Order: sequence, then C-alpha cells, then structure tokens
Amino acid sequence: MIIALIEKALHGRLWIILGIIAVIIVGIYSISKLPVDAVPDITNVSVMVNTKTGALAPEEVEKTVTFPIESELAGLPDVQDIRSLSKYGLSQVIVVFSDDTDIYFARQLVNERIQSIRDKLPQGLSPELGPVSTGLGEIFMYAVVPRQGTNLSKMPEKESLTYLRTVQDYIIKPAIKVFPALLK
Repeated sequence: MIIALIEKALHGRLWIILGIIAVIIVGIYSISKLPVDAVPDITNVSVMVNTKTGALAPEEVEKTVTFPIESELAGLPDVQDIRSLSKYGLSQVIVVFSDDTDIYFARQLVNERIQSIRDKLPQGLSPELGPVSTGLGEIFMYAVVPRQGTNLSKMPEKESLTYLRTVQDYIIKPAIKVFPALLK
C-alpha cells in the first residue's frame, strides 16, 4: 500500500507540489490570524455585585443581603457558578457565566435582577455592579514608605505613618482614579 502511494506521488509530482504550496499558504494565513498575547486572558465571564453594608456583622450580612442576592441571581441563563463573600461592611457576590456569554449581556441580566431585589434588602443598602475587569487586572499592590535619610524617616513612627496615610488618601488615591494610565 505504501509502495503504491509513493509511486503515485512520484508520477504526480506537480499535484504534490501544488498541494504543499496550498498547505503553506493556508498555514501562513492561519498564523497571521492567530491572536498572540504575552499573558493570555483565560478568566471566565463573571459579574461582581458589591453591597456596602455598614456596621452589620458577617452573619447578618450573609442572612439579610448575600443570600437573597444569590437566590435572585441563581435562575439566570448560562450561570455556571455563584460565589459569595460576607464580611464586616461588605457583601460580595460573583456570578460566573459560560464562556460564550457576552459580558455586557451578562451585566444587563444581573443588573435587572438587582433592581428587582432592592426592596427586599435592608433599608439604605444598595447593591452595585463591580467594574468590568479580568482576573489579571483586579489587583494592584504598592507600598508608601519614607525615603531613608529624609526628615520623614526620622520622625516618630506614629507621626510618619499618619503622614504617609494622608499622602495615600489625598494624593495617590485620587491620582490613580483620575489618571489610571500612570500605572502602566
């Protein structure tokens, strides 16, 4: 069988060469259309619902805020998973959709359900959608420390930390919110 295939290839050299050229052209076209990224984003389609709960204890947050929101969002189409976090002052519910779901469609579905549950939550609490972000873009860590040898580094620790916190709250934080390109 292999001998017959080799004989056909030797007798039909032109067809073999044309076939190889066609495979090369299709390969070059496919490579040019292939998305290449240094750090590919493999995160799933998810929508985050945050609710500031004030001074409620985590048990109360779970019972009165997180559970009702989870229950309301459980019936959405294409939902794969619902995760939640309840702690002092915060209820966070993350709804994970299937990969072929459009993120803005998913956000619209979640937003509609949130609007319908607002009156079932304790008064004064307002759930909000988190920003559209990926797992690669949610965390940015930095430290504000005094330079060695400056007057700030020679101050008592409490005064130095108070000053650095003021710099963080009134200079760095607003600059990051207004000019996010500074982070790049």
